[in-house]
Amino acid sequence: LFALEDVSAERIPHVAPNPRGDKVCVALYDALHNGYFLMELPVPFEGAAVDGDRLTTADARLDAESIAYSPSGDRVAYLISRSARYHELWIVETGGGDVNGVPIVFGVSERRFAFNRNGSTILVSQISEEDDLPHAFVVANSDGAVLHDLGVGRTGHEAWHPSEAFVVVAAPDSRGFDQIWAVETAAPYRRVQLTTLEDG
Repeated sequence: LFALEDVSAERIPHVAPNPRGDKVCVALYDALHNGYFLMELPVPFEGAAVDGDRLTTADARLDAESIAYSPSGDRVAYLISRSARYHELWIVETGGGDVNGVPIVFGVSERRFAFNRNGSTILVSQISEEDDLPHAFVVANSDGAVLHDLGVGRTGHEAWHPSEAFVVVAAPDSRGFDQIWAVETAAPYRRVQLTTLEDG
């Protein structure tokens, strides 16, 4: 049982709505363990106490602002931060039966990631072993297997085009300033620069 009146607004940094609209996933602060945990709550709810499904244990490394539902609403993805440039992407099933879930991608370099339309794949940024730069990778939702390396790029939460033929990423132009690019999600991974901002 969770008492809402015991939590200040500052301790609820992010709420992710379930695509079905019947629940939300909330990052809540556990003062005893000095970390955040994820709980799924029904919508709407009444009163000051809510009995929700606890999805994770408390962890000071849980990135409270990273949580996102899969398009089907049956899974929640979140990041565990090991350092400023190294995060782990975890997937946990909703319903409270599988606490914490499993890590599927190690070495995520950006705090934003994006499910494709049916939730089978996720776009993430990882530091490439080839050039030590963040690359955009398409990975399998099931096990994190790399399906496509799209080249240099940093990802966002709303990165996929509805056709899934390309994604948008931030990457340097010829002068080294970040611009927005459209990148194909299949070989040969052609890219088109969409912005020409003077200072990136």
